[in-house]
Amino acid sequence: MGVAVLVAAWLALFADKTPDDQVASAALPVKAKTAQTTPARPATGKSKAERNVAILALIPRASLITVGHADLAGTPRNEPNALFSAHSWTAQTQADAKPPEPPAPVAPPLRFKFIGKKFEDGAWEVYLAQNDTTFVARVDSVIDNKYHVDAIGPNAVMLTYLPLNQAQRLNIRGND
Repeated sequence: MGVAVLVAAWLALFADKTPDDQVASAALPVKAKTAQTTPARPATGKSKAERNVAILALIPRASLITVGHADLAGTPRNEPNALFSAHSWTAQTQADAKPPEPPAPVAPPLRFKFIGKKFEDGAWEVYLAQNDTTFVARVDSVIDNKYHVDAIGPNAVMLTYLPLNQAQRLNIRGND
């Protein structure tokens, strides 16, 4: 590896650094083959593959890179076959398709904790706690201005969340 470094250093210091002032000539377009026969080897000594080399036209760099962005004049570009354009692998949807509707509001989960129940005078009375507050729930009573007590059974209390008018069930357990 040291030899390669020495060779590279020698070439960098002592190589011919004069610029090449010659202009390259343009290549001629390749013509279509005709039915005429051509000699197997041309007089120039070049093979058939070397003679049929064509140089393609240059594509302006700005047309390849600035897709989706504004060009220097400020006009947005949107060319589909550009080199650095944004591509999406998801299926395209119709432009006039409606966005999905937001889900319907739902009553919050019940935060009541069952403390106890009592059956007196032919009706159930249930004792519920929420944080530090205790509520006595009877049929047709309103708890915390949010819940209406619809029915009380031995195993469940049916409540209606008043802001959304949605029924909820609170399971209770205990001895009858």
